Amino acid sequence: MLNVADLSLHEPGGRSIRNIRITAGTGAVTALLGPTGSGKSQLLRAIVGITRPVRGSIQVDGVEIADMTLRQIVRLGVAFVPQAGLVVAPLTVGENLELSAAARRGRIDRRRDEVFALFPKLVPLLGRRAGTLSRIETLMLAIGRAVMTRPSTIVLEQPSYGLPAAAMDDVYRAIAGLRALDYTVLMADQNVSLAFDLCDQAYVMREGRLVGSGTPDQLRDSDAVADAFLG
Repeated sequence: MLNVADLSLHEPGGRSIRNIRITAGTGAVTALLGPTGSGKSQLLRAIVGITRPVRGSIQVDGVEIADMTLRQIVRLGVAFVPQAGLVVAPLTVGENLELSAAARRGRIDRRRDEVFALFPKLVPLLGRRAGTLSRIETLMLAIGRAVMTRPSTIVLEQPSYGLPAAAMDDVYRAIAGLRALDYTVLMADQNVSLAFDLCDQAYVMREGRLVGSGTPDQLRDSDAVADAFLG
């Protein structure tokens, strides 16, 4: 469970975000929607410890993390998959997974089996260098690396970014699979259709503020979504 309360943040040269309150439940996908510049990425960076909020609370399973370092937050069980994916290009797919497993103790084989169940297409690529992968293969590996850290919470930054329409089914299955494994999933994206097909709850941001929230059915034809993206 992830709870953000009254969070405000200012990054030099970036969008200020103000008084954000969101909740992401366990075993659920929560979507954060909004156009470019709405503050989605700034909020994610604060949640995972890359930047520090000016004020407010961020709790994971009841533990306050707003003042923790990035390393401490990872060890607590929060994994971040940035927009471009996070892989070590010179290493193979298999070596990337093993490297990520070192961040948390536990059974590596069980976590590897989870990754292969989510992404069977990675199995024949284990010996390939990560730098040679396609965009969708890189995303699969980046999410797989997150799973290898044995997280409770996975934060995804625009997983559909730069992907052709033909790859969307793979993205959908991957994120749906994370829900089935009982992770808390917070996903920021501009692909409203994909998000509404996947999420249990969504929040809409515009110019650093929350302007709407609800289930996909409540938001699908709402003024909040239309105003955020169309102005």
